[in-house]
Amino acid sequence: MLQLFAQAQKVYERLGFTEPPPIVSLDGPGAPGEGSVTSVLLGLLKWFYAVFWVVAVGFVIWAAFTFLFADGDEGKIGEAKNRLKYAVIAAIVGFLSFGIDVIVKNILSGT
Repeated sequence: MLQLFAQAQKVYERLGFTEPPPIVSLDGPGAPGEGSVTSVLLGLLKWFYAVFWVVAVGFVIWAAFTFLFADGDEGKIGEAKNRLKYAVIAAIVGFLSFGIDVIVKNILSGT
């Protein structure tokens, strides 16, 4: 289990999530971009991505264990295939959604 968390941490860092973004500026109102609506939304999206990928990997593992312990039961094998199918679809949607932060930033900045 610890190895799974270590691998999740590596993926988390590879995606650029080294630490949570500041939601409120501690440097006062003059800090550029800190505490703005855009930075808050982008920070929330980064956290959402991280949670999403942890859940997606969890569903793949759940499907794998369901398949492994099916003992030839067609119902359980079909259930595992459906879980895996929906986890892959969710992963594809997750990959496609990485551009949403650019869209939100452009809408809020007016460009």
